[in-house]
Amino acid sequence: MRITATLARIKAKAMESLQRIEPMPVAPSVVEPAPITAAQAKIDAVASLTMAAYARASTLQLTPEEIAAIKADFPDEAFQPGAAGKENLLYIEHAHLRDRLNTVFGPGQWAIVPRNRWAEDFTTGKGAEASRVYVEAMLCIRGCFVAEAVGEMEYWKNNASQNYGDAVEGAKTAALRRCAKELGIGLQAWKKSWCEGWWARKRGGTRSPQPTKPANVPHTKPAPPPVATEKTRDWFLAEMRKRFSDAVLLQWGVDSMNPTYLMPDEGLAEWPLKFVPTSKAELNGKIDECSKFMNVEPQNMAGKPQEASGPPSTSAPGEQNAQKAAARKESSQSEPAHHSEEYDETPQFDENDDEVETVTGKIEQVSEKSGRSAKGPWTRYGIRIGPDFWVNTFSATLGKLASADKGSMVRVQYKPDKSGRGYDLVGIERATKEPTPEPRQGPEGPDDLPFS
Repeated sequence: MRITATLARIKAKAMESLQRIEPMPVAPSVVEPAPITAAQAKIDAVASLTMAAYARASTLQLTPEEIAAIKADFPDEAFQPGAAGKENLLYIEHAHLRDRLNTVFGPGQWAIVPRNRWAEDFTTGKGAEASRVYVEAMLCIRGCFVAEAVGEMEYWKNNASQNYGDAVEGAKTAALRRCAKELGIGLQAWKKSWCEGWWARKRGGTRSPQPTKPANVPHTKPAPPPVATEKTRDWFLAEMRKRFSDAVLLQWGVDSMNPTYLMPDEGLAEWPLKFVPTSKAELNGKIDECSKFMNVEPQNMAGKPQEASGPPSTSAPGEQNAQKAAARKESSQSEPAHHSEEYDETPQFDENDDEVETVTGKIEQVSEKSGRSAKGPWTRYGIRIGPDFWVNTFSATLGKLASADKGSMVRVQYKPDKSGRGYDLVGIERATKEPTPEPRQGPEGPDDLPFS
């Protein structure tokens, strides 16, 4: 009994030891990728070519000489009866068709690319077996998609003079004829009057007047798009200044986000050449863009003097204020001073002896633009007073005050910025209208508007 118990304990410990042994990890099996067959490689290449050609559809550029040569009529000898198996229909022999493409575009600059091929077996009423072979093909010229079509040809198994390869080639040529039709090549074969004349000439033994052979067209690449120069930029800015003030153009250039034309410290003369239009159509697009972005209508400013973009005036700020004061004095003498029932939305400039000046008017627009510089993130606010007077600030406090006062009459204090091309906002106050305004002429002119 003791021996039996001892053997049982030994067996139990052995089983326990076996359970503690962890199985050895099995290395993952490496699955070798299946080799790409020639047929699959062809399918992938055609798919890639089709995608690239489709992306350039309708972008093929032809010179006037190439257009005339491609559309020139073929001689009578280029046509044969029996198109699509119908004796009364004409078709262009493939040699003439390919010769036309080689003459106009040059060998290697065009290709008919077969993309699919299939066949349909059928049996005639007399029991003859045959197949109708189809080829779907795409015509590419200079890398651009031009047309695609399906061509077909019948293959007769009991015809010793024809094999399956001949039928495939014939179907591809039929697809080429249909694709070439999209370019206007040999369209005479689709005109009833010309075909009737061809048959009449053939039966009468006469020939049509031979068309002029297409001239050898030089195979030139399309001209690259024009590149803007400094002269183009001068033209662009001159045209824009006929419709917008410099203040509007500067604000548009700085506040535009997609793309950003100017940085806050740049002027109109630094407008990047890559954003300068090179045609009247592109110029009209820029005019429309500026008008919509700034919410202002283009004006006829041909007769108004415009501030030149560049360095500020050489006169001191005090002299500039004196000149403005003289102009305002002359204007006030020519027109009687008065109060209107509604606030005049035209900005009214106040005379000031120091660099800080004041303008009174209605806030029409507040723009906001953010960015990052070496000193950190920044936000720039642009405030339009009246039709086209702009002041700017990097102060979030002043920017939020201007946004809150949008549409209200305000008195704004400003001074020229460091670049001399614009104005920095110094302070802003909202004007409040008295309940019963009484026009009053004092020794200094009409009463100023009250401010809160």
